[in-house]
Amino acid sequence: MPIRPAIDATDGTPPIQMYTAPSSSSEENARWKTISEYAEFDGLVPLSHDADGNWRKSKAKIILVLSGLGRELATFKSTKELLCVFADAADTHQQALDKADILHRDVSPGSILITDEGRGALVDWDVHKHVDDTTKDISQSERTGTFQFLSARFVNLNYRAFESGPHSRLDDIESFILALQWIVLRFVHHGMHPITLGIELYTRFDEALPGSRGRMICQGRLTSIWDSLWMTCKNFKGILRDLLEDLGKIISVRYIPAEDMQEAQASYQDYQNERKLGPALKYTTMAARHAILLKQLEDTDWFRDRLRQAAEDPQCPTNDTSTPQAWERPVIGQKILYI
Repeated sequence: MPIRPAIDATDGTPPIQMYTAPSSSSEENARWKTISEYAEFDGLVPLSHDADGNWRKSKAKIILVLSGLGRELATFKSTKELLCVFADAADTHQQALDKADILHRDVSPGSILITDEGRGALVDWDVHKHVDDTTKDISQSERTGTFQFLSARFVNLNYRAFESGPHSRLDDIESFILALQWIVLRFVHHGMHPITLGIELYTRFDEALPGSRGRMICQGRLTSIWDSLWMTCKNFKGILRDLLEDLGKIISVRYIPAEDMQEAQASYQDYQNERKLGPALKYTTMAARHAILLKQLEDTDWFRDRLRQAAEDPQCPTNDTSTPQAWERPVIGQKILYI
């Protein structure tokens, strides 16, 4: 489909003349000519006269009209399609890391599209970075991405120790999980009361309070990772709920204080030994589980593979199309009561 730029001078100059950009090589001239013909106009750079009769560039606004890549994530046709789309997006994210050392850094529901074939596409790579660039100045805390889906370590005062590190793969994975939580809350039938749903959406995603160094914080973000939101949803059971609880349990391990994790990893060997001698202590087995989950986080494929596993389960729904859930925005300043 041809692309026709709409060019409009915005600085009050007379109608502008168009000319083909000059070049010192025949190859460049040929390239400009090809682009010019494809775009269906003769020149590429608008020029006009100034008061002294000199040529100068005019301010211009250029609009490119392109065909769409896919439909919005909220238009999924089934739970199976939703999970397959997330798995495809996660696979794209990991391939960008493996093959080009590129980190997306802005994963959100708006950056995941559903193609006509029902596959997932990860878009909006505007703020991507090479992994080497993310570690050049780790003394400066950096937050990049859509606020509602930033990882908890960037927006929670209780975990300042985690803020100084650069944006990482796990931050993007956490954003994937938050995006999936948000989509399920908004577009999957779960039986939550509209007032309660409005409160949960606000406290977990939208609340923005002033924090240190001029930053906005969302204290409820970590709750989205720690707590099982779905315990109160009596009508929400099955593959999707199990997946969300599993993902939250795994990613939450990164917020266990470092000293506790060191103790957990040390206890893991004790657990292995005690299994041979007899029943392990309760704390030892809990520490062992933490150590196992932390090891799982290091596997770059675990998130995508867990999504695929859920999508391929025979019990995964295939005809439960996206259904907007009723919710009421809480009135800020009033006491929050859960229903």
